[in-house]
Order: sequence, then structure tokens, then C-alpha cells
Amino acid sequence: MAIYHMGQAYLRMQAGRTTITFSTLFIDDRFFYHHLATINDDGSNRKLETNVLFDDASATYTIDGKHLIFASTQDNLVSALWLTKTDGSQKRQLTAPGLEAGCPDVSPDGKHLALCSQINTGRVSSIWVANIDGKYPRRLTRGINAVGPMYSPDGSKIVFNGASPIDGPFQMYIMNSDGSGLTLALSCPALGCLFPDWGAKP
Repeated sequence: MAIYHMGQAYLRMQAGRTTITFSTLFIDDRFFYHHLATINDDGSNRKLETNVLFDDASATYTIDGKHLIFASTQDNLVSALWLTKTDGSQKRQLTAPGLEAGCPDVSPDGKHLALCSQINTGRVSSIWVANIDGKYPRRLTRGINAVGPMYSPDGSKIVFNGASPIDGPFQMYIMNSDGSGLTLALSCPALGCLFPDWGAKP
């Protein structure tokens, strides 16, 4: 039995210090699961925020820092987005299982979510947006395998990774937050470009 730390870290400021939220991989003799965990920036106070027999990953904070939105297979065999307090309590499902939602990002105004979805597409993913409560999801991309959406600091644009639906490395794309103005920002040969982000939000 072992626990490994892996994946992208998500930061927030609280009472003058930085709390890091991350996904940790739990492995036993038969299964493996991702759980959400937190740790202070000095390495102290490591805590598991979720600890159950399903995957929890890709957490992002709400703008007020009081909640986490994350992807989870809880209650379903496919991913959905959930909301929880930062201590792991009061979990609430935001998106329907049929959307197969993951990789959320909260808009700077706190009113919307950008997410990726595999609805009716097998392994190919597309970028969607929804209200912060998960209602009124709208598809933005078609024709490419698109993942990892991140809002620009002013919320007007979204950067993401996109690749051919058949094969090929992930490239970096930028579009307006309504899905218009799709632009190839960076062509990345071989291994591709992964996990783009705009940096600090205002």
C-alpha cells in the first residue's frame, strides 16, 4: 500500500499563508484512486480532504476561497463536477453525469465555469462553459480533442490544449470566452504543449 503525490498544484491565500491543494494517488493491492489533499506552503498540516473509493481530481478554488470545485466519479461511473467546502464537508454535485465533466476553472468574476466534457464522444473531449452552479452548460469547441481550459485574468478569453481527434500532439489554443475567435497560439511538435495558464487573476 502506498501514496504518491502527483498532478498540478492549485494555490490560494489564507490568513497570510498559501494553502496548496493537490491530487494524490492512493494505491492498494487491487485498485488505485485519486484523492484531494491540502498542505501549507511550509510543508506542514497535510490533510486528505476526500478519502473514499472513487476518483477526486482537478480541484480549483472558488473566487472567495471558501469552496473547491473538482471532478469526481462519486455516485457514477463517469466524472461529474462537485462543490465542497475547503475542509471537504458539504459536498454537492454540480453537473449531470451525462456531461462527463472534468478539468474545471472558475471565471475571474466567479459567475462561470470552463470545463472539459466527453459527452457522446468517447475519449475525445471538448470545452464547455456553465454557470457557477453547473446549470446551462454550453459547448464551445468542436472538431478537436480539447482539454485544460483556463480563463484569462479579465475573463474575456480561454486558453486550452487541443489536438486532432484521431492522434497527434496537443497544441495551445486561445478563444474568446463565448467560443468565438479560435486561434492557434502555439504549435508544439512531438510531445506537445500541456497545462497552459494565464497566471495570477486580479
